[in-house]
Amino acid sequence: TPAKSFEMCWRLATFGLYRVASAVCPLMEERGKGTLLVSSATAAVRGNAGQHA
Repeated sequence: TPAKSFEMCWRLATFGLYRVASAVCPLMEERGKGTLLVSSATAAVRGNAGQHA
């Protein structure tokens, strides 16, 4: 259903980074190094005139 699809997408967007970080940070600690690069677009939170928001 649309509501279930929305909730699944919301959960993935909200908790996805947390779950990835929880999985890889201990491995990076074991190695003594590592980088977790997080990137996002501001268009996701604010639109620009003439562009989709």
